[in-house]
Amino acid sequence: MEIRTELRVVAYLDEMQCHICGYGKMISNGISLMSHPPKYQHVCNSCQWQDNYLKSYPCTNIETLSFEEEK
Repeated sequence: MEIRTELRVVAYLDEMQCHICGYGKMISNGISLMSHPPKYQHVCNSCQWQDNYLKSYPCTNIETLSFEEEK
């Protein structure tokens, strides 16, 4: 049996701010390091600092809201 439930969702954009210049955003350069766990290389779009993170930035997160949370 198919059941349809109405959902309310909210989307977030997660970005990593550069901790060196404090101004730029860290952007993935597409290189993945096959360590355990894998890491992703990023470059600051302002000062060109490079760093590795466990997530690839920028990324989106979507959360489902219950009807009680909206009120």
